[in-house]
Amino acid sequence: IKALGDFPPLKIDEAMNILRKGQAKLYDVRSPGEFTEDSIPGSENVPVLDDQERKTVGTLHKAASKVEARQIGAALIAKRIASHLDTRFT
Repeated sequence: IKALGDFPPLKIDEAMNILRKGQAKLYDVRSPGEFTEDSIPGSENVPVLDDQERKTVGTLHKAASKVEARQIGAALIAKRIASHLDTRFT
């Protein structure tokens, strides 16, 4: 297994060819609603925030405290990533 830093940068057409050939997977971490609106063909949605969490954090970011929104968002994202690692990638 290679580390992320071991791979050279790819142009989008090179990346799409790799995906088409099934040589890699593309995980889209945006919310399900965002993924439904637009996604790269063949990508899999593995959201780090659900739609309601995204709305809550975004509203807090705009209306109240950007710092608090980032803290809450980071905590939610960390929990979700841990959950994905436990259930999807073991």
